[in-house]
Amino acid sequence: MATNVVPIVDHLKTIRSNFCLGLFAYCYLRRLRPEQAASADRVIVSEDGIYCVPQRKPIPQSAGDAYEMSFVGPSGWNLEHAASEFAKMLVRNFTGDSYETLFSYCDRTGQLADMQAQT
Repeated sequence: MATNVVPIVDHLKTIRSNFCLGLFAYCYLRRLRPEQAASADRVIVSEDGIYCVPQRKPIPQSAGDAYEMSFVGPSGWNLEHAASEFAKMLVRNFTGDSYETLFSYCDRTGQLADMQAQT
């Protein structure tokens, strides 16, 4: 059983690191003014990754077929509220990813019934 401990711990540490990185991004968002957010890099989503392209620069050819995310919001859009919603999304993902990892580990190691008995 000790051989399964290291991978799950590493996986949980990665989930936590991703969550912390998201929280740093949240802090950055909280300091932005709406006009700064609207003039920031364009976000290009392609098959091979996500590109942050400065305004007025062409989309790299290496992006291939890509979709450009548009920065739009309703007339009453509020950056502070959007940043708070982003933080809520981070918490949901952190909780869900951690649970899925533990569920999978318990399922693989035959401990699922014990885990479910605790909830």
